Amino acid sequence: MSVGRMGGRTRDDGLAGVLLAACCEPGADRSLAEATRTFTPGGGRRRSGRLWRCGFGAVLVVAFVLAVSGSASAATAWVYVTNIGSGTVTPIEVATNKPGAEIKVGKEPDGVAVTPDGKTVYVTNIGSGTVTPIEVATNKPGPEIKVGSNPVGIAVTPDGKTVYVTNYTSGTVTPIEVATNKPGPEITVGSHPVGIAVTPDGKTAYVSESGTVTPIEVATNHPRPPIILSGSLDGIAVTPDGKTAYVSESESFTVVAIEVATNKPGPVIPVGSNPVGIAITRVYQAPTVTKVSATSGPVTGDKVVTITGTNFSVVGDVEFSGVPVSDYVINQAGTEIGVVSPAREVAGTVDVTVKTPGGTSKITTKDHYKYLPVITSVEPNSGSTAGGETIIVFGFGFKPGEDENTFAFGTASAPSSLCFAGSPGNCLVTSPPHAAGKVDVKATVNGATSAKTKADQYTYK
Repeated sequence: MSVGRMGGRTRDDGLAGVLLAACCEPGADRSLAEATRTFTPGGGRRRSGRLWRCGFGAVLVVAFVLAVSGSASAATAWVYVTNIGSGTVTPIEVATNKPGAEIKVGKEPDGVAVTPDGKTVYVTNIGSGTVTPIEVATNKPGPEIKVGSNPVGIAVTPDGKTVYVTNYTSGTVTPIEVATNKPGPEITVGSHPVGIAVTPDGKTAYVSESGTVTPIEVATNHPRPPIILSGSLDGIAVTPDGKTAYVSESESFTVVAIEVATNKPGPVIPVGSNPVGIAITRVYQAPTVTKVSATSGPVTGDKVVTITGTNFSVVGDVEFSGVPVSDYVINQAGTEIGVVSPAREVAGTVDVTVKTPGGTSKITTKDHYKYLPVITSVEPNSGSTAGGETIIVFGFGFKPGEDENTFAFGTASAPSSLCFAGSPGNCLVTSPPHAAGKVDVKATVNGATSAKTKADQYTYK
């Protein structure tokens, strides 16, 4: 995503990822106020002598949702917009840019985030002191979740288990368990927490406050010692490699880089007037496939296969020599993909490739998967030890044509065959001489040999 995150499937149900951006749009009502930072009812926040009202602005989330029954690449993208003035959220279908029916939430909705599996949107309601979960499949809101006073910022852990909400007036962060939508005990942080960002490894949540940034240990929900900065801190984001957190300081017109490993503030970077939001781009590396297991399966598909490699965090497609899988699951580390093999017409060895924003994995011998032909019946299933009889072999994965496939009756090779396409296909095979007894008939197509089953048995008499 995880949605994963952006461009990928949700890690658990084949869903794609999330891009989050928040801002007060230019042109919104920015009434003059006292040069002190206080929370103002009605959605205003005083910053550097100005009251910024986001009532006409918007918070955007792009959620790529994949239909479970469709192709993994057939993503439906939605934009969710919080309307702070009307107490609603507007869903917009990216393909058409058409807005859907407004979704009623709490008072003064502000922050918004989507779970990595793309199933749920969470919205902070400043005026209600609540968070509203919205089911993406139906765009229906669930019961409001009570949190602290004036909730603003929101973030979801990469594993999709916890939602964190910053409560501006309470000076706390509320963790919400996604599975139950139940809030946990509030976590006390610094004064006026606003922004929050979780590291890609899911270990730490960073909260921007007034003059400090508080790291929260996700495993225990315990706050660590605050990182002392200065002024009114606002937007915060963590680099995709998890090494650096950047936080905006609106009064000094700067951005501060924080080293995640040590929680020490680094360079202070001068920027424009009153910086607020921060977003970090990602450079995707090309994926590599280092192992495929299982290494073979029937041409009828439905074989569980694990693909091991690198740079699988955001995946667009997984293909078996051009045939896409219908669904897949990615582990949190982005090193394994679980798929079910698609069906294929003709047996043989194929290359399993992975497509991501960084490119398509290079074809190597490590990505091989062998499709095996399948014999479903042999008719008649008995004959003379002298051989020379025409036997019809039914099954899947045969290559149409004369002597394009080889057949063995036990240890004896059939002298000739003629196969026809179909579902199932059928082959006219001349039985070879063989000693009396029961044998298994095996088909070999493009170097792939059918597995032994009861359906392939033939008795010499």
